[in-house]
Amino acid sequence: MSQNNHFTLYTQNWKMEPVLSLADHFHYLKLDDGQQKRLSEYQLDDSNGQLASLNEIVRNNTITRIEMHMALEGAANLSVFTSCMYMSVYHGNLAPTHFKLNPFEKPNPEIHLPTTDIVPPIFKEMIATNWDEVDNHLIDDLFIAKNVNVLERVHYFLIGDAMTTFIDKMLEDCSHNILDVKIYAGLDLNKFSNKETISFTPVLGFKLPIEMINSYQASGSANCLRGEVLLEYSMPCPPACKPPPSKL
Repeated sequence: MSQNNHFTLYTQNWKMEPVLSLADHFHYLKLDDGQQKRLSEYQLDDSNGQLASLNEIVRNNTITRIEMHMALEGAANLSVFTSCMYMSVYHGNLAPTHFKLNPFEKPNPEIHLPTTDIVPPIFKEMIATNWDEVDNHLIDDLFIAKNVNVLERVHYFLIGDAMTTFIDKMLEDCSHNILDVKIYAGLDLNKFSNKETISFTPVLGFKLPIEMINSYQASGSANCLRGEVLLEYSMPCPPACKPPPSKL
């Protein structure tokens, strides 16, 4: 099955999954000790050369829009994470290219999120910790907003125009290439009490060569941690989104 077909199938799985089953896709049972593990990060799947494709886009095209799509690989499974995400990159006048990000297990429980000038670093640490600590039975609610009498489920998160411009400018001289891409799960408790908003808050990170990181730090463009630049903000679609550009 092609990458585009997988994208269509897995994102449709997310849209059609019963709301009360969503939380199961972010957990699995560790058989060695019988403890439950929660998904916190997604990492670019480079098994079919996705990283090279992304770097080719960076070198040859202008990035005009980035979407982070929620997706499910199949039915909930106690043995594995079944949640995944896709980064859809619109470039030039072409149809978007979809990049799959797989669940990634952190080597330890510490939260190490990269930081930028856009939002204080404490905010990123806070939303990651909120996600890790929220009760299981509340996770379903993080992806749902109430619009009058209709419950709207978020399908994807749109990177705002200002941030997309920053990404494109940051990467235009990326002669050493992007080394890795991650999406970090987060929860904004400031939005959680408002039932008309989506409180799940993903953040997108690009790992770049240390030379580039040092250059951006020197220019004051971004503060970085472990060679990674965090890119935000994102807008949940629905309920707050604008349609993508028409495809050729």
